[in-house]
Amino acid sequence: QLKHSSATVMAAMDIGGRGGAATGAGANAGGARSAPIREEKVEVRAWIEKLAVDVEERGDDEDWEMEDWSKGHVVNQLRHLPSVAVVKQEGHKVFFRFRDMPPGTVYEAIDVSVGVEAGLIDDGTLAVLELDLGRPAAVRRLSDLVGEASAAFATAAAVASAEATGAIEPHAAKRRRCWL
Repeated sequence: QLKHSSATVMAAMDIGGRGGAATGAGANAGGARSAPIREEKVEVRAWIEKLAVDVEERGDDEDWEMEDWSKGHVVNQLRHLPSVAVVKQEGHKVFFRFRDMPPGTVYEAIDVSVGVEAGLIDDGTLAVLELDLGRPAAVRRLSDLVGEASAAFATAAAVASAEATGAIEPHAAKRRRCWL
């Protein structure tokens, strides 16, 4: 049985200062984690539908000409995602995984909104959404799911941790990524 989505996302992001991903306590100086990243199942149907509508209504059709997948394809993938995602936070990113992805799975990250990227595997299936907590627009989108205070707390902790370790990447730094 799924927990209330905001409480579950907060648990995955370890909001409340018990250590782990959001506070940076899960990583040592070399960047290796001393404890596994916590993953939680979360009901996200309404949140994803809002994202799909936002992407569809943006007047950025010319920007999609550079992508391997069309805007219509990505919106369709968003609308047909499972209603439950597995959420985890690693540094300044929050990942919503919708498909089983064994370690080593390669996917292409496509910008769908400011601070939000869709990870599509080779057959065009949307498998993961990434929210960059270094981007205020992504934090606002996350707050729609978990609440403003929780998102602000997680963001401050994640960005501070990522800045301290140099983990924040330049925008669109790496398009092909490997699931770990």
